Amino acid sequence: MYLNDIKINNIKDTASLEDKLLHLINYDKPSIVVTFNLDFLRISFQNSHFKEICQRAKIVLADGIGITILLKLKYGRSIKRITGNDLFKDLLKIADKRKLKIALVGSTQQSL
Repeated sequence: MYLNDIKINNIKDTASLEDKLLHLINYDKPSIVVTFNLDFLRISFQNSHFKEICQRAKIVLADGIGITILLKLKYGRSIKRITGNDLFKDLLKIADKRKLKIALVGSTQQSL
C-alpha cells in the first residue's frame, strides 16, 4: 500500500516485525526504519528530500490511527498500527536477547 509514492509495510504481528528487524540487523549496513504518521505524510508532500528518505527506508510502519484509516479508505484493507514506541520496545527485546548494545543520542539532557 502506498501514500504519496511511499510504500507502507503491512506487518501483521510482532513476530513478523521482529523477523524484519533481525534481518536488518544481520544485513550489517545502515538501514532506515520510519514510523509514518499524518505529519510525515504532510511533510513528504512539501519536502522532496524527506519523501526520498521515506521511499528508501527498508521498513515504513503505519504510526497513527490517521494513516491506518487513510489506507483503509484508499485500499479497502486494514493495516496494523505500529507506533515508534512499539518499535522501540521490540528493538530493546531483540537487543536483550542478542546481547547487543544500544546507544541513545540526543542534543540536550532533556531529550535524552
